[in-house]
Amino acid sequence: MVAPEVRVEQTRRRLALLREEGLVGRITLPQAGRTRVWFPTAYGVQLACEWPELRGRRPSRTVSDPTAVRLKADHTLTVTETALVFLEDARRRGDVCEPLDWITEVHHSIGSGEAVIPDALLYYRRGPVGGEGG
Repeated sequence: MVAPEVRVEQTRRRLALLREEGLVGRITLPQAGRTRVWFPTAYGVQLACEWPELRGRRPSRTVSDPTAVRLKADHTLTVTETALVFLEDARRRGDVCEPLDWITEVHHSIGSGEAVIPDALLYYRRGPVGGEGG
């Protein structure tokens, strides 16, 4: 998603280093052919929320909980695969849709303490990157 030209082995090595530093965790899904699912630790979420690109975003309270990650993995992977389709198509078309333009579980208050939390919010602009009139 972020670096499509990078081979999967290099991504796995980078994730292993992040795991050693306590920034990400990993679970294995036995029912999905032993698929590994990576997720941010509480420390990783804390640090990432300080990035300028992520300031003001409120992550899910369960994003760093291994049990919640395991229980929501199928749904989360489906939402991520949907994001990848949008990103790949935007790149193919030359449109503007970057990885951070896909934001999951955005909290939208509707008053009286209630909220709507969709699976994702997408920012997509037709037209070239840096171009006018998109």
